[in-house]
Amino acid sequence: MQFDALNSLPYRRFWLGSIASIGSTQLYFIGMAWLVFELSGSALDLGLLGAATAIPTIVSSLVGGILADRFNRRSILVVTTSLAAILLLLLTILDATGVVLVWHVLALSGMLGLVHGFDFPARSSIFPALIESNQMMSAVALNSILWQGTRMILPGVGGVLIAVADTAFVFGICALGFVAMVYVLHTINV
Repeated sequence: MQFDALNSLPYRRFWLGSIASIGSTQLYFIGMAWLVFELSGSALDLGLLGAATAIPTIVSSLVGGILADRFNRRSILVVTTSLAAILLLLLTILDATGVVLVWHVLALSGMLGLVHGFDFPARSSIFPALIESNQMMSAVALNSILWQGTRMILPGVGGVLIAVADTAFVFGICALGFVAMVYVLHTINV
């Protein structure tokens, strides 16, 4: 299979940067779940964590899609990616200092869900502006590989990182992944 979309420099930068941010998303899901279970041992709290992420994401994605259609998608992504980095940095600090509580994780998860509801529509709709029309199938395949690949690989990596270091380390890496994506977004003109 040919991946001609990678011949487009803006798309290639976006795709490589997305490895960092989407990979970070997969990592912090694992880290948050482990941290909540470690703090409470409660299956109910794990369920609340899932709801705290999903509900704001679903609700805000309705508005996020409208914004992605009306405003500069790169600007939206810079804001959402920066907010995700800040929220993860806050979680890193709370976790590293030992003051983190379950409600902190749930609240930050909800805020990240809200951010992602604006991020996902802008992310999905920006890549056609970065490629030629004949590269669309390639870009769709590459995006699918990115999402599915990180979904399969990074939970295992996250488990190893938690075992070797701790969840604060994982959250710190995730914050850096989002910072890397902000840098990449500043190199792309759309």
